[in-house]
Amino acid sequence: MKKLVINVILLHIILIFNIKVHSQTHEDMWAKSQFLQQQTMDRTMFIKGAGSCESDYWGWVRNTQLNSPQSDAIGNLVIEAVLSINTFKDKVNYYPPNELYAYENMINSYPDSSGLDKKQYVYISVFKEGRAIVMNNWRDRKLGFVDTIFNIVVAPIYNEANLYNEGLACVKVGRKWGYINTNGGVVISPNYEMGLSFVEGFAGVMKKGKFGFINFSGEEKTPFKYDMVDSFHDGFAGVFVNGKFGFINKNEKEIVPIIYDNLDYFSDGLSLAFKGRNCVFIDTSGIEAIKISVDSALSFSEGLAAIKKNGEWGFINTLGEIVIPPKYAKVYKFRYGLAFVEDGENIGCIDRNGFEILPPKCEYISDFYDTVAIYSINKKFGLLFMSLRASPTEYDEIYEFKNGLAKVKNGEKFGVIDSSGELIIPIIYDYIYDFKDGVARARIEGNIVYIDKKGKIIEN
Repeated sequence: MKKLVINVILLHIILIFNIKVHSQTHEDMWAKSQFLQQQTMDRTMFIKGAGSCESDYWGWVRNTQLNSPQSDAIGNLVIEAVLSINTFKDKVNYYPPNELYAYENMINSYPDSSGLDKKQYVYISVFKEGRAIVMNNWRDRKLGFVDTIFNIVVAPIYNEANLYNEGLACVKVGRKWGYINTNGGVVISPNYEMGLSFVEGFAGVMKKGKFGFINFSGEEKTPFKYDMVDSFHDGFAGVFVNGKFGFINKNEKEIVPIIYDNLDYFSDGLSLAFKGRNCVFIDTSGIEAIKISVDSALSFSEGLAAIKKNGEWGFINTLGEIVIPPKYAKVYKFRYGLAFVEDGENIGCIDRNGFEILPPKCEYISDFYDTVAIYSINKKFGLLFMSLRASPTEYDEIYEFKNGLAKVKNGEKFGVIDSSGELIIPIIYDYIYDFKDGVARARIEGNIVYIDKKGKIIEN
């Protein structure tokens, strides 16, 4: 099976604990795509390649050399990465920077009025289901949980802990994982070598090196025969055996046989799968509904799936018919009725019929601010609307939208537009500061004035 190389162009790390993780070697790093559970267990991490063509996928990444003093205490770790992947296969090489840095201590972000005694804990996680993980000292590095007013509800006695999901948290005692309720009561004894969070009433757990599923009562609902499993998603769970992927349902039935080199979750009733060099789309009964000769493909989104043929990208519908002929160097999944497309170094935007709302001549298109995005052509800026239209490029710069308003600039002067593109404050100011309580400070001809959202000067 061919190996791929993932070039990381941006690595954004959100850690529950403020640590520095030293990666000594990369020899044991590997990824298994399509597993969506965002957890860290036994130094196994999930990554997400956000974006275009072949990078909108999650995968496992393991590094056995995470030997920092705090690494065993990490209960949750989320890594988001913008990746460039050439194709979909079972196994990839992943080359991260030598050091991965955490954010600043999250405790400092809580206001003094929150009721948190910042000296009581050395670290605290985000909240989920009314609970946050805390560590009270670095000596024993034990973890517990607090409620939203920072009262201890679960004593810090655990080696590792995951955030609550569906009322239960997976916690590690010694070398085994079990589950507790929101008050700290043990619901499922720590008998497992690994444990995923509960999703749709089931959790994947490992016993004697193999995975299976348990329910809320701790009943083992499937045989422990899988090398790896993912959480359930719309009634289906991905399973992995001997390098192959398949799907099972909640009745333990193998819906999609475990024969595929790569497998995506169902979208628009179809799952993208790869078997050797062949690409197919499988329906929820396990039938290969669409067989198409292509170089690569993306899963369906809004009724269309991107396909790559002879080195160029286009789109098919759920019948397997080509509805937008392949002609682009790169495409993105449809969202809000439109898809970004690239032709060489520039980007554009098409609708579901393939009409180019913006031809691929833009240097830049932002994400949407509610219903509007910003784009530029030849260093002039305009607006792209979710209603599938674009305004002319009439500004030297458009700043990000905040509360439905954005500053614009022509030459050295500033004005303000609203989310419909209407110029509500003329471009006459030397600078306009952000609005606060409906009023913005502005400079004009060396003077400071205060203006409202209609551009009326209300105070000199």
